[in-house]
Amino acid sequence: MLLREANLAEPNFISSVTGNSFRAIYSLNQLMSKDDLVWLGRYKDYELDDSEARALLIAKHLGAVNNSILREETNLDTLQASHVLRKLAKEKGLLKKHGAGSATTYTLKSKDNLKTETPHLGDETPHLGAETPHLGTETSLPVREDVLQKAVEGLGYRPRKEKIFSVIVSLCLFNPQTKEELMQRLDKGEQLIRRYLKELREKGILEYTYPQIPNHPTQAYKVTELGKKWLKEDQG
Repeated sequence: MLLREANLAEPNFISSVTGNSFRAIYSLNQLMSKDDLVWLGRYKDYELDDSEARALLIAKHLGAVNNSILREETNLDTLQASHVLRKLAKEKGLLKKHGAGSATTYTLKSKDNLKTETPHLGDETPHLGAETPHLGTETSLPVREDVLQKAVEGLGYRPRKEKIFSVIVSLCLFNPQTKEELMQRLDKGEQLIRRYLKELREKGILEYTYPQIPNHPTQAYKVTELGKKWLKEDQG
């Protein structure tokens, strides 16, 4: 019933009288959760195939989809995955393209542009390993905007690396920061900020808000549990 409502293909049932056997062939969309099928119902007028439906679900759960992840979730090769993503972006207008070449990612277009709408249930499909970026400020460490601003101003022209690390982690603890936000806030160049973020990630102090899509168009950095302990010790 839900498959029909979402305008997706139903299972293929094959029976053999002579072989005394019965077989059901399921496509990818028939293995989706009930909530995913309800969500896909908003796209029923677009006549999605299995791969297109899967690409949209990946974008929904992970915040974006790229060629590599789509290949992992389907049996498509590189060219086929590219064709699916381009078709969803250019022909059907359901995805928005970001970047170019191997760094290309696609995000869902605003639901306001869709022909039909159903409530966004937000449930996750376990095998997609989805993660929702943590945008809150739940932490045992007291972090205030005025304190952060004072710390930023106290960095000076050429601060020690340990000192700027402490400020970066504090900013990311207050609210996950993008590379561009840190560049602007700290008045530092992209190369330097990129190097600092890489080192903090390698130390396990910071992590991506979109770990499965490093080149996500709105990628940001949040503090890990290890990072919170590190900051507490550093400020102690």
